[in-house]
Amino acid sequence: MVISDRDLLKLIASSELKISSLDIENVREHSISLHLGEEVFELSSCEGIVDVKDQSTYPNLHSVMDNDYFIMERGKVYLAPVKELISIPDNICAYVDGTSDLARLGISIVLCGHVAPGFGGHNGAALVLEMQSHALQKVKLYSGMRVANLVFSALSSTCNASYKNRKEAYTSKTSESSKLFHRLYVP
Repeated sequence: MVISDRDLLKLIASSELKISSLDIENVREHSISLHLGEEVFELSSCEGIVDVKDQSTYPNLHSVMDNDYFIMERGKVYLAPVKELISIPDNICAYVDGTSDLARLGISIVLCGHVAPGFGGHNGAALVLEMQSHALQKVKLYSGMRVANLVFSALSSTCNASYKNRKEAYTSKTSESSKLFHRLYVP
């Protein structure tokens, strides 16, 4: 069941759901707006085949934020941490949904949109959005602009295996580029 704004506000007031820098106007009917952070990384093209078992073949990441904006180019993939630090309890999961404003410009905000129960642990972490432009023209995006919505759903009960208890859980408050590709393949 999708959680309504009324219940989201109760979860936030009780500190069960934590979202830093939350302006109450960003609590929408059934979601919470997320904003582009201060860093964005582009996946650089690489020669040859990317082998998911060999991190040395992965594309490099390089920062593309110029002051408070960056330019998206068609077909390129960008990794973009959101401004907010998020901590989700063990009885709730979430889904990232791009905004219709950006979708109408040809921008896909999420390629992998599930957020597991327990994400962010006790202190919170920034979600890293995968973004791609399908537009024919370049598009300029700004730090702090609304780029996605986080839709929450209640689990039937508290989960046994919380994200915050996984050894490979991404719980960084910053977007260290070395952590953005970590543990794609776990033998």
